[in-house]
Amino acid sequence: YEGIVDELVGELESAEPVEETFWTAAVGPDETVDLLVERLAAADERIIMVASSSSQQFDMDTVGDLIVEELGNALDRGVNVSLLMRPELVSELPESVGERYRSHLARHEQFSVRTSHNVSGTFELIDNAEVCIEVPHPLNAEETFAVIDLKDREFAANVRSEFDPRWEEADPLTL
Repeated sequence: YEGIVDELVGELESAEPVEETFWTAAVGPDETVDLLVERLAAADERIIMVASSSSQQFDMDTVGDLIVEELGNALDRGVNVSLLMRPELVSELPESVGERYRSHLARHEQFSVRTSHNVSGTFELIDNAEVCIEVPHPLNAEETFAVIDLKDREFAANVRSEFDPRWEEADPLTL
């Protein structure tokens, strides 16, 4: 038995870990915000946010403030944050979000914002390992129905490969 145990332990230690796809979904306004804030708080290296329309994340001052506060916390931890959005969203953001941007986020070297008309969908790419995809309400596109958090490095790499050229072509935000 000892010989078999030693052989199995050796095989298990040398085996490469299998990375599986895992997803979580949150439905409803409070649950989607909670999931998004939780995932932003878990970021260690990079957060990429893409916004094509004014979404629940930025519609209400308090929700926008929660997201901006968590982005500030991530920056304080040394996380790089990139935000790509359609140009018209700048004027649609609540004033409190704009103020926090100017007073806290913009001063960080690892925070950058660009605008582009070539943006579709709203999602967050976290640490090149997971993607939080906002699902609009089927009857009201301005309202969020759900957020799906998909942990899959291959899918995240695919999303990143689509994001990078859009980022390079986008215009830096100037206020």
